[in-house]
Amino acid sequence: MDFTDVKITDIQFRNSKDGILDNYTRIIVFLKESGEWETKEYYTSCEGWFDTNPEHMLPAEIAALKAIGIELNNIKKRGVVFNQIRVGYAIGEFGIYWYQIDESYDGKSNVVLLAGIPRKISMNVDKILQEK
Repeated sequence: MDFTDVKITDIQFRNSKDGILDNYTRIIVFLKESGEWETKEYYTSCEGWFDTNPEHMLPAEIAALKAIGIELNNIKKRGVVFNQIRVGYAIGEFGIYWYQIDESYDGKSNVVLLAGIPRKISMNVDKILQEK
């Protein structure tokens, strides 16, 4: 993803076990996109644009968003981009779900990225936020 005109406003992550995957990490990144972000290839080349009708959202998506305080009425658009992570000889695939949200959520973010990476990782959130 091109972070040229993007401000990272917050990052949250949590390592978990779910009984299916031994270890995975849930990453949530809050962004402030400026300008005409809808024309950026990262969002427009995704698998599809969907409306925010709850009938079309996965229950896991709704639960993950509610867990961080985002309600369906905060969401304007959403999509998904798929990626891979390689560890040794193994490759794990994961989706990066993005949500355009209205600024009433926190007053400083207009995009949220959610990813469940099939590996246990750690990151220095304070350092990442300071560098950007």
